[in-house]
Amino acid sequence: MAIGADLQRAGFADIRVVDRPAWQEAELALWTAAAALEPGSDPAMLALKEEAEQFLPLAHSLHRVLVVAAAP
Repeated sequence: MAIGADLQRAGFADIRVVDRPAWQEAELALWTAAAALEPGSDPAMLALKEEAEQFLPLAHSLHRVLVVAAAP
């Protein structure tokens, strides 16, 4: 994905795209911990665990960035 080029074509200016690998590492740690939970009978914790189990196989395909741009 070329988000910077896409924003430029859409008329945005002062575009900055910054990689945030630490964000991705933190998110992976969160979902890994959530997948290891023992939710007991708590429906919210069970839902969190299930979401983590769905997310983790896809985690490698993510690339976290911060994008800032100004509208003309």
